[in-house]
Amino acid sequence: MSKIVRVMGYSPKKDEKSNPVLKDFIRAFRNYKAKSRIKPMKPNMLDYAVFLSVTLGIFLILLSFLAGRIFGIVGGAMVAFAFLSEILSLFIR
Repeated sequence: MSKIVRVMGYSPKKDEKSNPVLKDFIRAFRNYKAKSRIKPMKPNMLDYAVFLSVTLGIFLILLSFLAGRIFGIVGGAMVAFAFLSEILSLFIR
C-alpha cells in the first residue's frame, strides 16, 4: 500500500515538499542529453530526376487538355514511372 501511496504523491510522513515520483524522474534523467535520432535526409540525383519527371509529366497532362491526347498519355506514363522509381530507390538506400 505504501508504494501506491508513494506513486500518487502522497507523503504519509508529510516531510516531503514535492512529489517523490518527480524527484526520482529528475534524478534519473539529470544528465540525459537528447541526441537527434532522426537525421534529415539529403536528396541524391535520383530524387531530383523524379521531381523533374513528375513536374514535366503533370505539365504534359495539363497540356493534353489543349493540344492533344498523346501528351496526356506520355505525361501519365512519366508520372507513373517516376513514382515507381522513387519507391524502388527506397529499397536501394
